[in-house]
Amino acid sequence: MIMRTKILLLLSLTLGVATLKAETVRWMVQPNYESITHYSTDIFRCIGSQGGIHLIDWDGKELLPPNINADAITMFSDGFAIVLQEKKILGFLSEVAPHHFQHVNGDYYITKYPYFSEGYLTVAQGSENGKQGYMDSAGQIVLECSYLETMPVRQGWAVMEENSKDSTHPRRYKRSNDFTGKGMDCLPNGEKFVWATSFNSEGLALAKVRGGKFVIFDTKFHVVKNDVKKENKESVDPYDYSFRPNGNGLIVPPANAEPVADANYTTFEQNGKMGYKTSAGDVVAPAQFDNAESICNARSIVLVEGKYGVVELLEGDFDPVWPDNKCRYYVYSKDTEQLEFSLSVPSVFDSDKIKLEFDCGDGNYVVCKEGLAFGFKVAPQIFEQKKRICTLRGKATYVGDGQSVLLWEDSWEMEISCISLIIGTPTVTAEYADEHDNQTVKVVITNTSDEEVSVSASLNVAGKNTPFNGKLEPDKSKTIMTTVKVDESKKVQATASAKVDGKNCGSKQAQINLKKI
Repeated sequence: MIMRTKILLLLSLTLGVATLKAETVRWMVQPNYESITHYSTDIFRCIGSQGGIHLIDWDGKELLPPNINADAITMFSDGFAIVLQEKKILGFLSEVAPHHFQHVNGDYYITKYPYFSEGYLTVAQGSENGKQGYMDSAGQIVLECSYLETMPVRQGWAVMEENSKDSTHPRRYKRSNDFTGKGMDCLPNGEKFVWATSFNSEGLALAKVRGGKFVIFDTKFHVVKNDVKKENKESVDPYDYSFRPNGNGLIVPPANAEPVADANYTTFEQNGKMGYKTSAGDVVAPAQFDNAESICNARSIVLVEGKYGVVELLEGDFDPVWPDNKCRYYVYSKDTEQLEFSLSVPSVFDSDKIKLEFDCGDGNYVVCKEGLAFGFKVAPQIFEQKKRICTLRGKATYVGDGQSVLLWEDSWEMEISCISLIIGTPTVTAEYADEHDNQTVKVVITNTSDEEVSVSASLNVAGKNTPFNGKLEPDKSKTIMTTVKVDESKKVQATASAKVDGKNCGSKQAQINLKKI
């Protein structure tokens, strides 16, 4: 049992003096999510228990308003991501911190081009199959949804598919700075566009004109290649062509960049749980997670009891003050000396929310009610089992709001030093008193301990007390003698006793025959 009689050391909330920067962790995102992934270098994408998407930045701030129930979000493109619910547009999230969210009012849906291009987004009204138009990043419609299809704005030009009385669906180009203008629906020679693509990065577009001819033209609508061969056209989807001039596949907005793992930290496994260490081997977070991803920019995704959260690194050191590396066990009293322990914690933590648990040698952790500094005694089982090494253990857990996190765990080995003295039986040095009627009584005290001890002993004969205070090395003895005046032959009580460190090491009594010559 741990004895807690008084607080021996005051808690220090200052960082311990160290030559190297020490680190610890705390929850940045509580483990309440079904999944967490890196959405970008500074945003986490979290899926809640009801399936909704949460975006949380690297300061732990929710980026989507609480009334937004999103089930999908696109990658950033042209500075914005589109937040959706069943393909309906709820709003736009800015790529630039602090990641402003722009609500979209109205019944608008994404098209097959779900990304901004040159500041504009193609949208459908009423349903994903509704008529299409263009919206800007402020959520304003800049071209009414009255077209069969609208395509991404490129090189300052938007291209759209118009309604037609006949079976054809002609295309029209409009400048993005003049959506209300008439635009271009034909080449300068009057050849109408039956269909056409957006301009590519080289400022070229592919179109089919009436008569079945295919042409390539520039942003001034000058034809640069006339009568493109049919086989070339068939190898190129016209919408792909708008993004890559050689037609080798559709270019979609690239995935948001993920942060790079920090090589200064690594995970480790212990007893089926995972934790973090520095590359030098110092423990940053004791093993406690069911799964732990790499640390990136001082953040990491972890799994606890089937739920995902994010921990962040903090500067700070847990500095324990263990007892001396040797513990004394007093054999006669079957007792151990009082020991002291204290733990200094980083100032970033509220010390009142740190739970310290301690194992005094028997393998059982007990919560230290006194706080982070206390006195204790080694578990008696250690001595009963005659062990010569005792292992102390401690662990500190932050138990603030939400899920607790194990911050520190350590152990300390102490040598067990058994303290015992053999107290001999008091006896006389001679059978009779001498010619001066003096008779000498003695007792021998032998140190059978593992180490040198300071002894406080005494020999009391018929009320006369002779003390001894001094040191005894292992296997060394001390004889205490006292001289008694013998007035007449008689028997008296003699008592020898001894203590080490104030601990009683026993006593011996004997009847002494005082004999006068």
